[in-house]
Amino acid sequence: MRFTDCMRVSQTSLGRGLVASRDIKKGEVVLRVPESEILRADTLEGLTEKLLSHDGWYKETLPKDLSYLPIYWSDEKLRELPPFAQDAVRQRKESFNGRSKDWVWARSICGSRNFGDKDQYTLVPEADLMNSSENCKNVRWFFNDGFVMQAADDVCEGEQLFDAYGSKCALSSLLFYGFVAQELKNYHIINNGAVITPRGCRFPRKWKPSPIPLGTGEARKLNKLVRKIVRRAKVKARRVATSTTRF
Repeated sequence: MRFTDCMRVSQTSLGRGLVASRDIKKGEVVLRVPESEILRADTLEGLTEKLLSHDGWYKETLPKDLSYLPIYWSDEKLRELPPFAQDAVRQRKESFNGRSKDWVWARSICGSRNFGDKDQYTLVPEADLMNSSENCKNVRWFFNDGFVMQAADDVCEGEQLFDAYGSKCALSSLLFYGFVAQELKNYHIINNGAVITPRGCRFPRKWKPSPIPLGTGEARKLNKLVRKIVRRAKVKARRVATSTTRF
């Protein structure tokens, strides 16, 4: 590591991440990145252009293989996703039409690794290696004449350092980060004539949900969330069927 002596890059259950190379005390500064090493822009497109033209060491540390992102999935793999999620992936792909492979790579890096500093987007070397945890965040970070990361709790040697990417919808986190978060807020499920959305549901008079295949990997996680939503809708459909209201 270039800017710290208390953590190292290591393979974890979540892929490449940052692991404490010694015991770290709460409040200790674990990473300090000088302003001269940070890439900044007012927009993600501007940050993408800066990354493309960057010729420093940082660019060489970034992954070249982004196959964990759905825009790089094969058609066969995409078909494991529910239709509304497939549509979201296609729309994101279409937004990159006419762009070079290098630009799409750089834009994907900026979309998944940037840190917000007021009204600017930034790329911070080494800090962007942190994985996300909604329950185990043990560091905090801020900008102060560069980038500073502190331990938010005591961290034992060998323990992974986690940031929290904020409250993310499962579909959005899949699109931009390649993993499925715990909550699915945006969906438009059509199942055997029923239409199920966060704003309400419409059911046929006699509705029997169709089975939902699970698939593999992150698609499996998303489909499990869809199954839960459909089960809840089934309970609601029964109540509707026994009432005088019809949709």
